[in-house]
Amino acid sequence: MFQIKRNDTAPSLSVELQAGGTPLTFAGATVAFFMADDASLAMKVDGEVCTVSGTTVTYDWAAGDTDTVGRYRCEFKVTFADTTIRTFPNHGYFYVEVTEDVAEEA
Repeated sequence: MFQIKRNDTAPSLSVELQAGGTPLTFAGATVAFFMADDASLAMKVDGEVCTVSGTTVTYDWAAGDTDTVGRYRCEFKVTFADTTIRTFPNHGYFYVEVTEDVAEEA
């Protein structure tokens, strides 16, 4: 589980995507990031584009992405150069937890 404090935009979320334990390469692919509240499934981040470097995808947080404390389920949707689409992980989710920060509580 990736943890970040409320209203922080760093560090970025970086994940090496794999298929059956084998890292993939993403030449010519586009990758989108989706994040929804774990309980209500309300979408918090809807298809924002990620940076791809080799086998790693990175999502840079934008203002508002981490403004609500809670647990979120996340997916990366890859559209390959041949237009096929694959969602990662293909079983379950990645999780992000946004935690309270002392500065906001004071």
